[in-house]
Amino acid sequence: MKKQVLSLLITAFVVLSTSVGYAENWQWISSNNECAYFFDKLFIHYNIKHDPLDYSKTTIDTTKISFWEKTFYTERGAKIAAEDFKDFHFFTLHHSISYKTYSIPDRSETTHIISFYDKDGNKIQEYHNDFVYKIQPNTWGDMMFKTICNYASEHHDELEKNAYDYSF
Repeated sequence: MKKQVLSLLITAFVVLSTSVGYAENWQWISSNNECAYFFDKLFIHYNIKHDPLDYSKTTIDTTKISFWEKTFYTERGAKIAAEDFKDFHFFTLHHSISYKTYSIPDRSETTHIISFYDKDGNKIQEYHNDFVYKIQPNTWGDMMFKTICNYASEHHDELEKNAYDYSF
């Protein structure tokens, strides 16, 4: 019995300490009365370009920034999502995690994958569609785009290193 309790405590400690450490990687971008937006500082990176004649030759493409975004939804935000998706499951929406790429010259955002979760961590829905969104000036998307681009500029060397570690 003591071994089981000790094992349970060790497991709980590892899970909780990992969660806390992982939370430190999320950088707040902005919030409104519907959502709060964060990006993962640990995995943000420039993209890799492959030479079309020799795929093994690569260079870093500093015009494209890829990152994981986490969005937490208020009750109002969940209601809007349920109405937009026409799916009652979204009324329980707590957060989403998405993998995105910003193209600086195109001023566009590509959402490669987005997963929606309820407060218990159950997946509500997931989309893999490489949806491309043109960023309009003076919008919420523009502010987020500028925040990510500024972070990339300030942490250029880190994003270059991450390009080789985390590019897909």
